[in-house]
Amino acid sequence: MNRTRLSMAVVAVAFSMLVTFSPGCCGLELPRGNASAQATGAAMLPVPDGYVHRPVAEFFTGLSCPSCMGGPHPDMERLWGENGYDPRQDFTYVVFHELNGGGVDDLNNDEATERMRYYQPGVSGTPDVNFDGGYIELGGMTGGTLNYETAKSAIQDCKDRVNTVIDPRHPIQSLRNGFKFVKLEVRQMFDGKGGFAVLVKAEYLGTTALVETKSLNGLMYVFMIEDNVTAFSKTEGKDVLNHNVFRGFAFKAESFTLSNGQSKQFSTTWTIPDAKVPIKPADVSCVAVVYDADDTTSQPGTQGNPNRVPRAVQSATPLSTAYDNQLTAPRVGSASLSRSGEKVKLQAVFDAPKGLAAAYALYNTEAANATNWSVAQFVLEGVECEGDTCAVYENATGTVSLEAPADRPLFMTVLMYDGNMTQGKADLSNITARGAVVKENGGIPGWAVGGVLGAAVALGVIYLWKKGKLPLGKKRQAT
Repeated sequence: MNRTRLSMAVVAVAFSMLVTFSPGCCGLELPRGNASAQATGAAMLPVPDGYVHRPVAEFFTGLSCPSCMGGPHPDMERLWGENGYDPRQDFTYVVFHELNGGGVDDLNNDEATERMRYYQPGVSGTPDVNFDGGYIELGGMTGGTLNYETAKSAIQDCKDRVNTVIDPRHPIQSLRNGFKFVKLEVRQMFDGKGGFAVLVKAEYLGTTALVETKSLNGLMYVFMIEDNVTAFSKTEGKDVLNHNVFRGFAFKAESFTLSNGQSKQFSTTWTIPDAKVPIKPADVSCVAVVYDADDTTSQPGTQGNPNRVPRAVQSATPLSTAYDNQLTAPRVGSASLSRSGEKVKLQAVFDAPKGLAAAYALYNTEAANATNWSVAQFVLEGVECEGDTCAVYENATGTVSLEAPADRPLFMTVLMYDGNMTQGKADLSNITARGAVVKENGGIPGWAVGGVLGAAVALGVIYLWKKGKLPLGKKRQAT
């Protein structure tokens, strides 16, 4: 052992003795009881001003799993439904559908099964939730009881991880394995063809570790999810509505290293895969998660995953990114429709303070919850923004043309993106030749079948973003 390591060991042992024999000294108390009780009165290391940790909950379930559908599945869906659409995004939620026990679940895919085996190698069980990469595990083969109350408590315990507690029983581990603070942003943009551009930025803000402070050795994951998915449950004997269904990876275990104050950008495109239950672009979102490759620990008193899986230190969604940066999503201010036989023309006025980059109409003539949808891209008009290659328009109006039988109703959702790739979504209902009623932030789905220009816009936005020409919060000047 070299002198540095010996010195650290001596300091750690001395600190342990100080806490053990003088529990009232300097505000330090001997931890006892559960994890939250241990935090009371213990030494807390500084957290960056305004920092918010968003835990990620990875839920493994099955629509034909009786022990899932009998309580844990509706409990987790209820927990998400209470605040899941709040822009603050208190936690993020990814649901992996499994076939345990030979069941039937049309929302399962090979990558979902692989992710379950990652957390439960060998024999695996559902239901199972790994919070923050297994910092707390409920259900499965080794986790604690999974229900609404325990899941809610686990999320709060994960939020409290930023307040590092020095455990006198494991002082060296406590001093070395501090929480690592990460600012995380993620954006997505539909390309009109059947894919999404995905952009991520991670910035390392430092750690609470007192000794052997290391760089962040991170693993970047971006889970592509779909909300409002209806699928048949053999256990329930009927169709069930599902939230945040995992549909694939945009990034999977992308390794990176950052020193304090450094940041890194990631960009890719994700193609919508074929699926037994077709994927609806209007309901697709993403969850970006950074895992600390050097941390596989859990605080005493918590029931962590026993396998050596990295713990998550931050997660984000496009909604949380807009909230954190005080970005306003673009809106449809007004819309009107004209029809000549089966030819339909929709005109819209957009309210987009940061300019409008692209907009799409996703439509069908069957039902609001139809499986297959068509797509048409708006032709935008307005004042072109700064830069010769910038495709962002302020005070934009748009027109889209499509074909629909005159004797059938028309169901439509508009997806729109501003110069910061902030997504807006509007449902248009009661569409007639006289106009349309706009419902913001609705849930009508969409299915993409075209749009070459949209793909070019999405790739162009990636290029500009990498070149630093799409800075957050910058008001674009008209030329």
